[in-house]
Amino acid sequence: MQSGAGCLSFAFPQKAFEMFCQYTDRVEPFGMDECWLDLTDICGIGDIRDTADEIRNRVKNELGLTCSVGASFNKVFAKLGSDYKKPDATTLITKENFHDIVWPLRYTYGLAAARTIRMESGWF
Repeated sequence: MQSGAGCLSFAFPQKAFEMFCQYTDRVEPFGMDECWLDLTDICGIGDIRDTADEIRNRVKNELGLTCSVGASFNKVFAKLGSDYKKPDATTLITKENFHDIVWPLRYTYGLAAARTIRMESGWF
């Protein structure tokens, strides 16, 4: 067993992953500190916020970390939701409210900030 800070950087993601697997077997890691959970079969849109808040609170209480959760009907909007309010919030993006939340954002998923600004100005 090794000691040192390098080992700790992998301990929290593994513990979080194990926690997420208690909710669904459809957990998809995305980098070191993010993942998608497909809760389609276990949550209706009404209780998805409650489940997201429960997970967020467990991460805070059990791992000592804050996290922002985005819940939506697709991965891209879920990712945008997780970035929408930091460092400790749940954002629900639905088919009814995505125009109000997503369209005003200056952030374009997968594009560098300079390209986003050029797209907004009409020059690409």
